[in-house]
Amino acid sequence: MGHKPFMLRRQYRCHPALADIPNRLFYDGRLLNGCSAEERPPLVEGWPPISFCDVRGTARRAQGGGSSANGQEAECVLQILRRLGEAGVEAAACGVICFFRAQVALIQDLLAKSSGGHQPEAGQHSGFDIQVATVDSFQGMEKDVIILTTSVTSPGPFCSDNRRLNVALTRARHHLVLVGHVPALRQTSRVFSEVLEAGKPLRLREHHSH
Repeated sequence: MGHKPFMLRRQYRCHPALADIPNRLFYDGRLLNGCSAEERPPLVEGWPPISFCDVRGTARRAQGGGSSANGQEAECVLQILRRLGEAGVEAAACGVICFFRAQVALIQDLLAKSSGGHQPEAGQHSGFDIQVATVDSFQGMEKDVIILTTSVTSPGPFCSDNRRLNVALTRARHHLVLVGHVPALRQTSRVFSEVLEAGKPLRLREHHSH
């Protein structure tokens, strides 16, 4: 066998609709589902397994590096988390994956402020016990709901590593919500185009267009 990568044959984590995209793009259609759609029902009435929020925000670069943060996307993430909380989804069942460390820090700060000003402990957890971390930090983990925030507003190679994209898409058990600038994401990667094609726009009561 040498260093040939191990090919996963059957997955027991994701709703079949969530597994379909990585199955086609990364596993040559050979991945089998070990769980059914009935075993991964919606946690919020009317929410599909794959959804997206089209946020036309502003990306700002962190000082001294290529990391990027997007305040409008961060606020949208908080709105989604509030809606999940209203529906009775526990905080520990939710995860936020960011492609940039600056976005992790921004969302953790917003969560801390919304929980009474208490700063999150060192690491990846906020006061709400919602894990917010980069893609690499989520490897090997799973959550019922994953919110994937991209931060970018123009096409670019910010995530050209298919292995990392595969990790990002396969952490969710019931729901994956992509938050980002839809036109930019469609042009950035076939992977994001497939997610947007398979997903449905997420309607949030608190989310208003400007």
